[in-house]
Amino acid sequence: RLFARYARMSRFPSLYELTGVSSNALLRREVVAEYDLKPEKSTNWEVGYNFNFAPHFAKLRQGDLRLTYYSNKIKNQIDTSNMDGGMIQYDRAISKGVELQSRLDSGRFFASLGGTYRLKHTVCDKGFAFKFDYYLQRVPECIEGGFGLSRFFQSLQPKYSLTLDVGTRFFNEKLELGMRGIYHSTVDTDQQDELAQQGLARIMQASGRPYHWRSALVLDAYGRYNFGKNLSMNFSVSNLTNRF
Repeated sequence: RLFARYARMSRFPSLYELTGVSSNALLRREVVAEYDLKPEKSTNWEVGYNFNFAPHFAKLRQGDLRLTYYSNKIKNQIDTSNMDGGMIQYDRAISKGVELQSRLDSGRFFASLGGTYRLKHTVCDKGFAFKFDYYLQRVPECIEGGFGLSRFFQSLQPKYSLTLDVGTRFFNEKLELGMRGIYHSTVDTDQQDELAQQGLARIMQASGRPYHWRSALVLDAYGRYNFGKNLSMNFSVSNLTNRF
């Protein structure tokens, strides 16, 4: 079946955001950040398809597939400066992507697969773009992840990630054994690299480049034994591939 959701919300600045504390060693004083911080206003909507295929297979207890497209826009986005801990307010932040969730369970065997693909994650502000290149104005209004002096920019997410969980049950389903794999792609910084080639590396160097995560696969093994209604034992071995 098809589904759609739409929501509009407002968030007023927190007390911390209204009275940011500077970490500048020369100042070491409390500063009232931006007196005119405006409330954030978000417009979020998603549309998707949810299909339950378990009734079509007699041996399946559960079986479903869910595919969702989301779009989130936050006006007056508040962020923290990575230089002095003060507050920054951008014109807007836009995030779009696709999410997949699926699972099947026959009793003896079970599995689930999830994935996220980020289509867009940008921060936009004409004032900041103008500030970085007064004369030639080569800096675009919207930057993937955010401008270099913000936390957003430092925490740019990978382009996509996948999660797979598979397992089986024994002894009348008292014992459950499984393995979980999590894979994420490398961080895409093509736009920042192009700007750096144009001599605009200072946009990123204001507080350091974003984390250049390499692609990685992390595997975990786990088990669970149910002795009864009131007692169970869980055990696991995490990060079998020894990845950071």
